Amino acid sequence: MNALFNTSPKALLALADGIVFEGFSCGAAGQAQGTLVVSTTSSGYEQVASDPANADAVVVFTYPQIGNSGCNAEDDLGAAAAAVVMRDLCPTPSSFRSTQDFNDFLAQRGIVGIEGVDTRALVAYLRDHGPQAAIVSTTCTDPVQLAAAAAQLAAE
Repeated sequence: MNALFNTSPKALLALADGIVFEGFSCGAAGQAQGTLVVSTTSSGYEQVASDPANADAVVVFTYPQIGNSGCNAEDDLGAAAAAVVMRDLCPTPSSFRSTQDFNDFLAQRGIVGIEGVDTRALVAYLRDHGPQAAIVSTTCTDPVQLAAAAAQLAAE
């Protein structure tokens, strides 16, 4: 959803080296951590979020809008990423196969999400600084506190 019109609660993404990105809550409420992994797919996002290879990871979707074709049970692989990061979450899917939107898919599986993040800047940062552990939180709105918690991940 366009950040100018988004009424969702604020959410934060904190990287282990202290960088914090702000956005809006989507999916399940809460806090999740994992290693950031990047997905460049423009469709099949429900498969990426439920792929066992991404279990306990924080998936960054680089395609500008995620959710425009919706989700269905046939494409659910059963596992779950810890969290997802995206630029724009489409609230109104338009595929005949869709039985639910991506936001509901995430919420039902307990996957914490953040939208409104400049994923291009995030991926460029990862390219220049290497892999990062991260925390996505819809409950902690203090960037300093969350950055400290993310830094603790690097120490573990």
